Amino acid sequence: GGNFSSLDMALDRLISLLSLPCCIVGDQERTDISGIASKYTVFILSLNNQQTMKLIFVYNANSGLVNALIDIGHKAISPQTYACNLCDLTFGLLTENKQWKQFRETSGTEMEFFHKDEFEQQYRDRFAYPVILQEDKDLNVVISQAELNQITTLDELIARVKTVTKMSSSNQG
Repeated sequence: GGNFSSLDMALDRLISLLSLPCCIVGDQERTDISGIASKYTVFILSLNNQQTMKLIFVYNANSGLVNALIDIGHKAISPQTYACNLCDLTFGLLTENKQWKQFRETSGTEMEFFHKDEFEQQYRDRFAYPVILQEDKDLNVVISQAELNQITTLDELIARVKTVTKMSSSNQG
């Protein structure tokens, strides 16, 4: 029974450190696995209920191999008339920009990426593309097409995304 009580105490400590709303399951003397499993489940549910920001990036491009080849050709031949600044900033001709990929993977913000046809099929909504949205109960534009089209470097885009995520996390406190 000693292993369960130390796990139980560690979970209690973690819950109190994170200041999460959580109910205590069982009394302190109880060390059976069902009480710990219940407390663990409640802990996970309380983590899931924390307000986490999700950003949705929608490219001004359609999915599919033919569209990808057309986009690559357009970017190579006439980059100044390419209609997706978000694509341009985050991708080279064939691969994702390494700096963007590192930012995306280490930002701590949930991000989801769509081509416009995929987005409209899943969300049944339309915006001026490219666009960056925040998903709460609704979809809210956080960086509009006009704003994205003014951004000229990846560093600017990253700074703008960081600003959006900071503003949102401070509004949720």
